[in-house]
Amino acid sequence: MAFLICYNTLIRSGDIMLEKLYIARKNILGDYGLRKGLIKPFSKSFYDKLNEHYYDGLPISFHIKYLRPKTNPGLCFERSLYMLMCFNDAVLVKADIKDLKLTYGKEFAKHCWIEIDDWVYDPTLLLKFKKKLYYKMFLPKNIKKKTIEDYKDNKYSIIMRTKIDDLKPNGKNRCDIGKVIPSIVGRSFLEEDYLLMDDLKDYLEVIEYNTQDMIKGIISELKKKKSY
Repeated sequence: MAFLICYNTLIRSGDIMLEKLYIARKNILGDYGLRKGLIKPFSKSFYDKLNEHYYDGLPISFHIKYLRPKTNPGLCFERSLYMLMCFNDAVLVKADIKDLKLTYGKEFAKHCWIEIDDWVYDPTLLLKFKKKLYYKMFLPKNIKKKTIEDYKDNKYSIIMRTKIDDLKPNGKNRCDIGKVIPSIVGRSFLEEDYLLMDDLKDYLEVIEYNTQDMIKGIISELKKKKSY
């Protein structure tokens, strides 16, 4: 019995050491990637492309840039699918990654991202990585890849078909903005997110959203938050 306890302790000690070595290696690779330009924030041109497509009354750029979940689960699949629908040449990738396995266990190790050429776009980190470096850092396993054609009948395929005119007055998707605009405007004020405020202002002008409706929405959202 004592031997088994000692053996199990040694095994666990070895596992902990391997975990520490992996984390150290990942951090070293991350530092190297940042210094060499192999890891970068999503570019303005990338967000501009997302800005040409819409879902649930908002540009995809808003969903990715500002509406990232603050707690797990991170909705990485949905967010990757949003991005996939904006690029004909992108590939959506699902895999188990080492980082999540160590943090949350193997049941919650699944992650999702898109790849364009030799770059990985991570919807949780909002960073793009050279593919070779990303795979070295996160050691993905059980990799599955799909293209936009695989999701052409998915409910999110509406992203490919929705245009800015559809969200303007008398547009076929104008009703989509009624529920989301007051909420996101209220959120921008509550969180004092001035970048979001600026982008919202520009977007509301483009879709000709009534200012009075916006003010009413803000007041409604603020009252709702204070009542909790």
